Amino acid sequence: MTNDGSAWVVARNAERISGRQNWVWNIVACGLVFPGPFLGVFAFLNTVAIWNHSSAALPFGMIMILTCLFLLVNVPLTIIGGIAGRNTTTFMTIAMTYFQLVGEDHRWWWRSFWSGGVTGVFVFAYSVWYFYTSTDMDEFFQTVFYFGYSAVMSYCSLVMLAFIGSSPHHCPVSDTSYL
Repeated sequence: MTNDGSAWVVARNAERISGRQNWVWNIVACGLVFPGPFLGVFAFLNTVAIWNHSSAALPFGMIMILTCLFLLVNVPLTIIGGIAGRNTTTFMTIAMTYFQLVGEDHRWWWRSFWSGGVTGVFVFAYSVWYFYTSTDMDEFFQTVFYFGYSAVMSYCSLVMLAFIGSSPHHCPVSDTSYL
């Protein structure tokens, strides 16, 4: 449901960086950044659940319903948000980017991205630590589900916080009219 906003930001930033080139591919990539890895993890976890004869396995009909919801809700919202972002112009890591700009580091883009996104790595590291120190899970099924869902949540945190951390830097850096 948030792909319209993310597609808007991607289209806006892509137009700011590269003009009107390849904006369609940017929107398609935006629509696959979250659902793509989730589909892979879900397919693996559902296969493990079916293999273990678990009630956690989703039946084929429910998978088709989820696929239809994705195609009828998520895809149109991504396209609408991308078109809106293409046609318009538009806290966390600003100090680090400032120091890199003062040091004339031309790779400030990736630093600002990862300084926000590293939180997702710490979330996964904490889930590994918690698994070994506080849980009594020892079966393959429990372990796979725990790490599968932990990886998905960590990936979500990484991508979301990385883009939130890097987005505010583009306005002051690209707007040099005050110089």
